Amino acid sequence: MRDDLADGHGTRCGVTGSVGGDALGLKAEEQTEIPIGESEDEPAIVKHAVGPGVRPDIAMVQVNVVDAVEPIEISLGVHRLVQVPVELSLPDGASDRPSVHSKSGERVLVGSSSELLAERIDVGPYTLHRPETIRDDSTPIGVAGGSEMLKRWNWLAIAVVAAAAGLSAAPPATRADDAALVSQLAAIAPIDTHLHAYQDVPAVADLFSRFNLRALNITLIDDRDPFAKSMEPQWTIALAVRRLTKGRVSVGTTIDPYDFETPGFVARVNSRLNADFDAGAIAVKLYKVVGMELRRKDGTYVLPDDPVFGSVFDNIAAHHKTVVAHVAEPDSCWKAPDPKSPDYSYYNEHPEEYAYKHPEWPRKEAILAARDHLLQLHPNLKIVGAHLGSMEVDVDQIAQRFDKYPNFAVDTAARVDYLMMQKPEKVRAFLIKYQDRVVYGTDNVLYPPDKTKDVLKAWADRYERDWRYFSGEADVKFEEGTTRGLHLPKDVLRKLYHDNAVKWIPGIG
Repeated sequence: MRDDLADGHGTRCGVTGSVGGDALGLKAEEQTEIPIGESEDEPAIVKHAVGPGVRPDIAMVQVNVVDAVEPIEISLGVHRLVQVPVELSLPDGASDRPSVHSKSGERVLVGSSSELLAERIDVGPYTLHRPETIRDDSTPIGVAGGSEMLKRWNWLAIAVVAAAAGLSAAPPATRADDAALVSQLAAIAPIDTHLHAYQDVPAVADLFSRFNLRALNITLIDDRDPFAKSMEPQWTIALAVRRLTKGRVSVGTTIDPYDFETPGFVARVNSRLNADFDAGAIAVKLYKVVGMELRRKDGTYVLPDDPVFGSVFDNIAAHHKTVVAHVAEPDSCWKAPDPKSPDYSYYNEHPEEYAYKHPEWPRKEAILAARDHLLQLHPNLKIVGAHLGSMEVDVDQIAQRFDKYPNFAVDTAARVDYLMMQKPEKVRAFLIKYQDRVVYGTDNVLYPPDKTKDVLKAWADRYERDWRYFSGEADVKFEEGTTRGLHLPKDVLRKLYHDNAVKWIPGIG
């Protein structure tokens, strides 16, 4: 089977099916316990992964066709695609070619000596025609042990997405459902305004192509993070990802604030920013170390509205660039550990980020007040508040800022769960009323040591889940529970996922 059919889990799954009017005993709600190759006469539905890496939503149907004289009709009660891997061998000199035909007569699978086939075919009724000359030692793909396990018989192995609809009143999303979801999202030309992609490998480009996705690749400086201590290698990799994706992934630069008390600070920062703008940077990150770590020599904390940054922000505005401001953290950062919090694991693993353990840090209210003052001081500067502007627990807090500061928007990066925790009708009304002020973002991360396939699968899952939440009306599961989809109007979805990004971060579209 193809790699994208496997993720290493064991399986307990079933298939809705019949063979020749159930002549071979395959029932929709029954599964035989017969191991492969143990019987000479009976077919089997495998209840566990035959080989390593078979996903739990994959079943294997093994059909013994050696004694078939008449064509055998196989109906699988699923409404999606199946994958048919099979290896067939013929005796020397044989001319017959095994084949599988649809009822319309179209041949969808053929095999000859030593051929290895793996073609996708539409689910539906299929007729299997077995030539008398099929040899009995061929091996289906994905079966551990090959001919040893199959022993004397030749089998057709059909890998299918489990027919949960026939076994459960509430089936999980199918591959066809997922494909339709991706198609809907891709049609809107989505833009992820907040991610960190630091692998320039083809799989990254493939994902962006699949979702018809554009994005802003954000850099930052944090002297507590080995990878983010300086702009390199972040900057070089970000440029490489932009080239790899043919410009789909724009780059963002950042302010290095750590030597703010040394002579020439403003000139150095502006020189670096201007060079990055010339190289194509479309936005500037203001990171949370301003307000939560950076201190003067006298020990006082530096907040976002500190005069030392005034000329830097003026320069950014003069170049018509946007500031993505990660200012403060969720409320839970200042509260005692709560296992029910979406951030519990993060702060448990990163105590250096946990304000509750650092009572000397400024209070969140003071940091947000400084951010609001920055908005007032620089009315011509576009500022996108990362992570719902750190006002994640109540959209009313965000609405108050929107009403007061026309140069302020927020992204949803890493905070969609917080929207899901609020009343759907309230969040929906907020997003419709302020439909020009919220941009979609994820905070998806892919660092050099990460396992590319696993991480990109998580990215795809997040894109699909978020789209279900914003566009659909069915229940959506998330880590903290279940909520109802918002079913936003199409024009609002278009703004959330595309138009607002183009408006608030010029150059990203």
